[in-house]
Amino acid sequence: MLPGPISFPKKVKLALSLGAVALLYGTVVALLIYWKDDLAVLSALFGTALGWTLGTLLSPFKEGEIRTFKEVSKILSAFLGGIALSKAGHLIDMLSTDKNLPILFDRMVVRRLMSAGVCLLVTMMVVFVSRQYFPVDEPTKNSK
Repeated sequence: MLPGPISFPKKVKLALSLGAVALLYGTVVALLIYWKDDLAVLSALFGTALGWTLGTLLSPFKEGEIRTFKEVSKILSAFLGGIALSKAGHLIDMLSTDKNLPILFDRMVVRRLMSAGVCLLVTMMVVFVSRQYFPVDEPTKNSK
């Protein structure tokens, strides 16, 4: 008979998660220092900011935030969806020509996209997990 799943205490899960985050971000920072590429740093910062925003939008605290985030999400999705649809044909045409393919495989482009993507995903998950599992209590009117 197979053993059941192993259950870890919340503190152990948090410590493992924070260790993984530190390792991932440490690796990104080390690579950014090694590469000395200012646009890769800017891409990582952009990915971090976008991840923070998406993580916050995905994990509202209270009813007021839920309503506000739904409205903001509708506006953002309509705006970004419109941009994506308007540019999709151009992007497909650009990627389908042989002269533009080397751009996709250029180390600098890949480096910048990957550093932004890693920072986006890690930050989004950190914000999401922290807001879901460690919510901040609002102070009461009587507390100072």
